[in-house]
Amino acid sequence: MSKKLTREETENQLIELFKEKINKNQADKSALLVADLRIDSLDQFEIILKIEKNFKVYIPDEEAEEIYTIKSAADWLEGRL
Repeated sequence: MSKKLTREETENQLIELFKEKINKNQADKSALLVADLRIDSLDQFEIILKIEKNFKVYIPDEEAEEIYTIKSAADWLEGRL
């Protein structure tokens, strides 16, 4: 049985997933992916796929639309891991 990740561990893993698309210094957990970090829709889609693969979850399209910050991704994962 795997150990449940803490909120901080989840956020740190998300930042690592996002690091190819953003500068780690920009990784404010509440920065908006599109508006603040200038991530386009293709990048956002790729990030969702990385989250699914890394955390072994499936994110339905309608729920993926609600993931717009690192914090919102961590919130979504927190209820499912």
